[in-house]
Amino acid sequence: LYLQNSGGSVFIGDATDFNSSHRLGVNGNTVITGALRVGTTVTPAGYKLAVDGKVICTEVLVRVVANWPDFVFDDQYQLRPLSDLEAFIRKHHHLPGIPDAAAMEANGISLGEMQKLQMQKIEEFTLYIIELRKEIDALKKTTNQQ
Repeated sequence: LYLQNSGGSVFIGDATDFNSSHRLGVNGNTVITGALRVGTTVTPAGYKLAVDGKVICTEVLVRVVANWPDFVFDDQYQLRPLSDLEAFIRKHHHLPGIPDAAAMEANGISLGEMQKLQMQKIEEFTLYIIELRKEIDALKKTTNQQ
């Protein structure tokens, strides 16, 4: 434990990389059992970390949420007809199953849930493309036979 008397800074561990601009330094594993706040004095109920500002890192791991959308590839899964999809988009101005902008602005975005929803849409779009490719191939075959 290193206490810097003049600046009121605290450093725990090897102080090699510690300098006077640091108020708190920890070199080694750290356990915080309560809430951690960065740039804010309030941690919203139900959360352990609150950051008021940008966060940068090299990787984020979100544990996979339940019901990952591989069910889209089951034979029983029914894709919405493209005409119905188009009508929904024209009426609501967002994709079905995806929260609209107002809901996201009001409630925020759960990264795990949004990733799941996006994957479902990617898988659905992949199936639409496969079906369209089959239709194109059938039309080419019909045209070539004439």
